[in-house]
Amino acid sequence: MRVGTARPGPTTGTEANGVASAVAAATDAALCTLLRWDAQTERLVRVASSSPVEYPVGGSKRFDRPWPEWLEACVVQQTGYVADGAAAVRAAFFDHELIASLGCAGYCTVPVLVGGTVHGVLNALGPLGWATQERLRSLVIEERQRPELGSLSRTEDA
Repeated sequence: MRVGTARPGPTTGTEANGVASAVAAATDAALCTLLRWDAQTERLVRVASSSPVEYPVGGSKRFDRPWPEWLEACVVQQTGYVADGAAAVRAAFFDHELIASLGCAGYCTVPVLVGGTVHGVLNALGPLGWATQERLRSLVIEERQRPELGSLSRTEDA
């Protein structure tokens, strides 16, 4: 499962949030976030959110190794990852209580690739039973479909 960007360039938080909201609506996700990967600091920085109050643009998290399975799949293996159930969400996300309060009990993640390099991750979450391989395939975004994802190619913080 690969996700790409068409053109590097600036994207405002509002435009990027629109992308996250559109992906959430198209896939029936309760929450969708788009995060830029900084390989040097092993950190994800949120550049878009379908729920900007709970998950505002600019939020970030540095990951210590060993990485969670979903991050390893996206960043190292450059594939998508699916997990379903409250236990899976608890194991993967420190903010699992907030995630549960939004009605989410499963998630799919896909890498955002530019020229074979991971530039980011798309996380989509939904209710129990929502996260499936079929749903994961629906999250793949072709480069020609979403040129506004160019904000993932910036190197400075959001």
